[in-house]
Amino acid sequence: MEYYEKYTDRERTAARLEVSLSEARLHALELQIQPHFLFNTLNSISALVRTARDREAVTMTAGLSDLLRYSLDHAGEQRVPLAAELAITERYLEIERLRFPDRMSFEVDAAAEVRRAAVPTLLLQPLAENAIRHGVARLVAPGRVAIRAYRDGDRLRIEIFNTGTLAESYRAGIGLRNTTERLRYLYAGDHSFELRPVAGGVVAAIALPWSEAG
Repeated sequence: MEYYEKYTDRERTAARLEVSLSEARLHALELQIQPHFLFNTLNSISALVRTARDREAVTMTAGLSDLLRYSLDHAGEQRVPLAAELAITERYLEIERLRFPDRMSFEVDAAAEVRRAAVPTLLLQPLAENAIRHGVARLVAPGRVAIRAYRDGDRLRIEIFNTGTLAESYRAGIGLRNTTERLRYLYAGDHSFELRPVAGGVVAAIALPWSEAG
């Protein structure tokens, strides 16, 4: 009996350590994402200042403040309502549209029910950033970013479309690598993520188990 109790205690301790390790890894991945979009946005503000677009620079700075506040307010939270993610991602896209006022548009399509779904914190912003950096920013003609989220049975599906092409030699940057790693830790394979070419552009498609934020 004593041996069994000791064995059980060791099993519980090992399980707690495994959970702590997973949480530490997730936190480390979140910390890598935050400086990534911070530095990119600061570079955009610098570019506006250098070209004497002071009003746009002030607006972008205010938007960056919102992004940082969101990041700090939800630090350590693994999941948030999709509504919150869509709102802050729209804020980010508004900031980026200041850089490309004549050749960037965006749209978001998500029903009220879908917006209650639980998703990882800062899931969408790195994907939107990737869509702009590798899509819209490289175009001469106008381009767009379109986010669509919908429920498909017991799955939540999110698609981020951008005008442009997927280069054969494309290599995922830190934002996408962190996204795939965080999804793997949070869902243990019960999800899918792919980046694929479609007519007129590229789509990042995510499928997650359906659950509603508490």
